[in-house]
Amino acid sequence: MKTGEKFYQLCTKLGIGKWEWNFDSTIPKTELIFSIEEIHKLNDLKIVFNGENGGFVLGNSHDDGGIHLLQLDIEKNIIKYAGEMEGYEYLSSPLKSELHSNELVKINNLTTEIDANKKITIPKTCNIIDTSDIDVPVILLSGYKQFIINKKSTFNYINEIIEIEKKY
Repeated sequence: MKTGEKFYQLCTKLGIGKWEWNFDSTIPKTELIFSIEEIHKLNDLKIVFNGENGGFVLGNSHDDGGIHLLQLDIEKNIIKYAGEMEGYEYLSSPLKSELHSNELVKINNLTTEIDANKKITIPKTCNIIDTSDIDVPVILLSGYKQFIINKKSTFNYINEIIEIEKKY
């Protein structure tokens, strides 16, 4: 399944979202843009989750359609499609400094395998975003930059991730 395919099909069915050119970067690109009213349509379907503070995300794998991310663009007062993540990845809180970002990137790059004998224990202080049992889940991000830590690193270093998040 292509990234975003299920979400694009849902948007087409609902008649929401529009493609716009973005010339703000060195390479022009198209972005899928939504109005606040269109987000209310998605919210009415009970598929939108609050991700502004981050957390451990439960839900679909990429192969099962993933979990779709929408981000508020405060300056333009729009919401744009920001990509797809999958269940068992960690969504950071808004990045508060370059140090915060660097520490999460370091954790994200630490591992390539999941220890099959290890069970993941989610710390009680960890925010959980549970999108399980939703066919096309959507997480609404904050208006600030956030970071996704891959499934393998999240699984192996969840306690360290929580400590980094508490520090900032």
